[in-house]
Amino acid sequence: MRVGRIVAAAAVAVLATLGVLAYRQAAPGPTGPPPETGPGWTDLSPREMRRLLNEGGVVLVNVHVPYEGEIPGTDLFMPYYAIRARARELPGRDATIAVYCRSGRMSREAAQALAELGYRRVYNLRGGFEAWRQAGLPFVEKGEEAGRR
Repeated sequence: MRVGRIVAAAAVAVLATLGVLAYRQAAPGPTGPPPETGPGWTDLSPREMRRLLNEGGVVLVNVHVPYEGEIPGTDLFMPYYAIRARARELPGRDATIAVYCRSGRMSREAAQALAELGYRRVYNLRGGFEAWRQAGLPFVEKGEEAGRR
């Protein structure tokens, strides 16, 4: 009877260890602050954001002020504090919108404003373009944009 308990306990320990290892393999590495989600918007890691952008159909908005650079393919430049005032420049509320700034703080505010305006498919780049660059993803530095702004 005692041997059966020891075997059962060992089996539980092995399964728990395998579960932790599988989670660590599947989970993205550290890419900024922990995920945050609000009603109508979701934080994405740089790799998750890249996947979303590669799928297409996403409006990418740089909300950082002052301008310090951009992720290639950025569609709009709109200060985070002007989202409500300039909402008419945005696509319809059924659009998928991804926002980013330098660190993620301004874009979280923009994501929240978009959600409050009725957008339901809003994504925020967790850690901002700092995390994007740290992940080795392409970024156009200020001065390299050749008249883009």
